[in-house]
Amino acid sequence: TPILNNVTINSTGIFTDSFGNYNYTLTAPTTAATYIVKVNTTWADTIPGEQFSTLTVKVSQTIDLEAGGSFKIQDATGTDIAVWDSLGNLNIKGLLTQNAEPTSDANDFVIQNSSGGLNLVVTNPEGNLLIKNSLNQNEAIPISPTQKAFIIQNSSGDAISYVNHTGALFLMGTLTQDVLFD
Repeated sequence: TPILNNVTINSTGIFTDSFGNYNYTLTAPTTAATYIVKVNTTWADTIPGEQFSTLTVKVSQTIDLEAGGSFKIQDATGTDIAVWDSLGNLNIKGLLTQNAEPTSDANDFVIQNSSGGLNLVVTNPEGNLLIKNSLNQNEAIPISPTQKAFIIQNSSGDAISYVNHTGALFLMGTLTQDVLFD
């Protein structure tokens, strides 16, 4: 495991908030690997503090989904941010958050429940997927959507994915995050 050793950042611009929290942005290495990040702090040379964390840098994935047809969500420039392929796989530009109340703005793709609450949000332009309930992958074939569901079908008319009325997402395939689309 590569480790960043003897890296010193001296800054007079780092301040804590009223709770003692601080924020400083480091630029991640471009080489895919797992890095150990160690933060040392002191106050007036009297109170030392030390914390370790792991930073994982991944190789970018590139996926071309044109061959089998797809349901795409794109940003304003026409760049894909979420794509369901014909096999029921979902690829997203960003990250998944599940089991939390989704929020959205006017640019996002949303699926609402019958009372107008949010069940699923794809944030635009980030491509994050927010779902109210849980993600269910590798569902038995054929999948059987429930009533009041948002359903995605392939060209044969088979359901490959759906969002039910409680905000659970069902995929015939799997979810892939952090995707760079062609």
